[in-house]
Formats: sequence, structure tokens, C-alpha cells
Amino acid sequence: MTQEPSIYRQIHAKAYGLNREDGPFKTERKEFDGVAYQIYSHAPEILRDVFIARGRHFGAQEFLRYGDERLSFDELLDRAATLAGRLVNELGVKKGDRVAIAMRNCPEWMIAFLAIAACGGIVVPLNSWWEADELSYAMGDSGAKLVFSDEQRLARLRHYLERDGVRAILARRTTPATKSCLTFDDLCNAGNASDWPGVSIAGDDAVCIMYTSGSTGAPKGVVATNRGLVQALWFWLNLGAAVEQLFDILPSAENRALLLNMPLFHVAGCYACFLLSLISGRRIVMMNKWDAAEALRLIEEEKISHFNGAPAMVMDLLYASSRAGKTLDSLVEITGSGAATPPARIRYIAENLPQVFPQASYGMTETCGLGALIFADEYQAKPDSVGLPNAPIVEIRLADKNGHDAPPGAEGEIWIKSIANMSGYWNKPEATREIFQDGWLRSGDLGRFDEDGCLYIVGRIKEIIIRGGENVSCNEIEALLFEHPDIEEACIYGEPDERLGEIVAASIMPRAGANLTAEAVRDFLAPRLARFKIPERIDFQASSLPRLASGKIDRRKVRQLRLARIADGASV
Repeated sequence: MTQEPSIYRQIHAKAYGLNREDGPFKTERKEFDGVAYQIYSHAPEILRDVFIARGRHFGAQEFLRYGDERLSFDELLDRAATLAGRLVNELGVKKGDRVAIAMRNCPEWMIAFLAIAACGGIVVPLNSWWEADELSYAMGDSGAKLVFSDEQRLARLRHYLERDGVRAILARRTTPATKSCLTFDDLCNAGNASDWPGVSIAGDDAVCIMYTSGSTGAPKGVVATNRGLVQALWFWLNLGAAVEQLFDILPSAENRALLLNMPLFHVAGCYACFLLSLISGRRIVMMNKWDAAEALRLIEEEKISHFNGAPAMVMDLLYASSRAGKTLDSLVEITGSGAATPPARIRYIAENLPQVFPQASYGMTETCGLGALIFADEYQAKPDSVGLPNAPIVEIRLADKNGHDAPPGAEGEIWIKSIANMSGYWNKPEATREIFQDGWLRSGDLGRFDEDGCLYIVGRIKEIIIRGGENVSCNEIEALLFEHPDIEEACIYGEPDERLGEIVAASIMPRAGANLTAEAVRDFLAPRLARFKIPERIDFQASSLPRLASGKIDRRKVRQLRLARIADGASV
């Protein structure tokens, strides 16, 4: 007897079927800049056109709850239209101008994003965990002429803004405004909300520069185009349509609700959560910052159906629900993104939340979050896998060190080709040339395929740590450590952590005669780095750290020795 395909494979087959029909998800092969891509034929080219047309379709339906505040789709778009007009007509924002957002999650963040994109500007979301130096670097690198900020980020940026004459628009202020600092409410409370700026925008125009830490130290600005971002959104709509047509598991459209607990400056929080919800009619209940107990309360109170978070958040939620004896019976989908979810947590979901489709994704800021996806029964059977490539618009190959296809079954670097890939790194042509080869983006991750075509992530070539979904550059931290007068050698690496996937660890050889403590090291880094980058484990060494033949510190060997000592009972 022929075995019925898994739910996962049925959904993929249905999605492919929709690609062949002459409907919204029909695909074709098309060439851009000499490279052929599979694209959605009928997807609009411009993000503004998508969120206006599709968002307006849901009109007075509630879109957002934030604390006691509630906004409909129309109200959100009306405020964005008003703000876009003021940006163009009064603040002189022109097509291609960069405008930054430096805030924690709040409605103003969303409104600012839509307004900037609508007037042809380029949105520059800044990591709200960053300290002054990090925020100032991204402001300067992007050349942002304006910044939307909350009070905490404004305090960190004040010196930069005053020195460079950049104006700030302050949201949720509790102090009086100044000449150089406008208020968000003043800008949004006037103007004709129905008139969007008539700026001409093209598909290959940049719409967002999202900063990501890489192996080379300073964050790099990842440039997403209008076309690329819309194509990524269309993939998620395509997949959702396949699920909806095959299985009666989703609540009715007006009753679908996402708990937005991921930061909006993150590719998943902004693209896969915020923008996808806006164009698909899904309600959002937004958290200002992550708190498992509060998330549990909101899920129960608001009948949340979709939860998307870093694996650490998924684990926090499951622990909280277990302790409180809650069933989470409104949830139909739990997605872990940004890092690997421990297999034990997947088994827990299968055993205790049978109504839920668990899923995990693999993607990068450089790919608008696309890459591979696994869910439902196949995820439970292969919890270490990230699943099949996001076909039809994503192609994945494994390459050896010479750029040739890796042999079947062998490991290789994951190369990704997609219309959703970034156009490049902002102001970094050399880094852009290094990461692209003949249209393929070199991920820096090592992977392998199994006999069913599912992808497994087995390691990384690049020197980054993924802590709870956040990229941390080893080189960035090491560069600062070497400025400490009592440090002779230093090596940063990731240590395994059940909750966060990895945490930042350091092995340090102090200078002769120095009396260095872990507390002193952290105090030295604290004013210059976001807290998630500061080493949680510091291992002091009396002798020189292992080196490669080239003379460079052997990061892999340092890490192996440290983990071996921990396994043997050494103090962590």
C-alpha cells in the first residue's frame, strides 16, 4: 500500500500547484541583471502599492492592540499617509533618503516604517538594544537625515545628533519638545490622511537597510529592494493559501491573531510578522518587550492563533504554560526562527499541544528571511532539520571550498539564489562582491541534504555567534577587548546553551602582573556594547592561547578545549 505523503509534503505540493495556475501565485523565470530567477508573475513591484491595496481591503477591522491602544487597518494607514505627506512636504524627505527608526516595539514604529517606504525613502531600523556607539555607527554609515526615536534611544543618540545636525522625531515623549526634536503626535495630527505622496518608485529601488552583525566586526547594512521584499511576502502568502485550501486548521480570517513578541528591527519581526499580517488581514497583539508570563496572559485573553519567536522565547512560553497549567488551546502555529530549537521542545509540542503546527525556518537578513522551512509531522520526525528550500523563488545548493557542487551526501557551504536576496551591503562594495557569486549568495553556513531533500545546518564558516536569534560578531568584541590595557590575548566564541542556543564566551590571557577579573572585563565593555554581546562566561588563561600555523588564534581549538574542561567538571 502506498503511504500517504506527510502533511508537510502535501502543503508543498499544493503550493506548487498554485504556482502553475494562472492566479495570484503563478510563477515564471525572469532575468534581472543577467541572472535568471523564479518569480511570482503577478506580484506587484512596489511595497507601498501592496500595503495600501491589501491593507485597505480590511478597512475597519482591528489590526493592532498595544496595551490599551487599538488601531484598525484604516486607522494605521491613515496615520501613515498623513506622516508620509509631512515627511515630504515639510521635512524635505526625497526618494532615496535614509530615515532611521530607533525605538522599541510600539505603534509609532509601524506607522513610521510605512510612511518612509510610501514616500520613496529608505527605512533604517536600528537595534534598540544597541548602546550609543553602535547606534551612532549605523546612523553615520547609512547617512540617515532623520531618526524616529523613543526617549531612551534619543538619550543615547543625543551627542551624535547634535554633532551632525540630524533631526529627531520623538515618539511617546514625557519631556517638552525642542527645536531640533519634533514630536510624532504633532506630525501625525494634521494633513489629509487620504493623500499618499505621488513619488515614483521602481521595483529595484531600495526600501530598507537592516543592519546585521557579521564576521568582519562592524554591522553591515543589508539593502532590501521593493521587488525583493514583496516577492518574499508573496511566498508566505502562497504557503498560507496552500495550508488554507488543504486543511481546516486555521481560524476564520477575522479571528487570526499573531502575538508580536519579536523586535521590529529584526527581519522576522518586521517582514514575516508585521508586514505579512498587514497584507493578509491578520490581527497583531504587540508586546513592548519579551515577558513569558505576559505573553501567556495575552495568548489566553486575545485568543492568539500564531506565535513566532526565537527558540528561547518558544521555550520560555512552554515552561510558563506548564507551570501555570495552561493549555494554549487557541494556538495553531508556533514558529521558531533565528536559531535551532532543541528537539525535546518539538516533542513537547507534539505531545502536549496536538492542535499546533510547529515549524522552524532558516533564513538570513540578506535573504529577507527566506531560505528553508519545515513544519508539522515532518518537523516532529526530523527536529534537527530546517526542511525544504522555499521553492519556487529560492534555490539552494551546497558548494565545496572551490565553489563547485559538493558531492551527494557531503557537507558544503549553503549558497542561496533568490529574487528576495539583498541587492548588496550598503557602502560596502567589496563585502558585496565577496558574498555573491554568479547570483548566488554565500551564507557562510555549512549544511547537508538528506535523502528526502531536507536541509540540515551543521556549522558555520563565518565567525559569528547566534545568541537567541541575534547575530554577535566575535571580531567586534575582540577588537574592544584588545583596547583593555590588561589584556594580552583574547578569543570570543559561542558556548552551547539550552535556552538561547549559544551564549557569548571569552578566553583571555591577561598581561603579566595584571589582576584582571571577569567583572572588570564586563564593566569595560558595558558602555560600548549592547548587553547581549557582553561575554557571559569568561575563562582566564595563564599561557598563550592555541594558534594556527598562520599565527592567528585558533578559535575552534580554544572553544574545543574550553568545552572539554566544562565536560570534565571545570567551573563555568
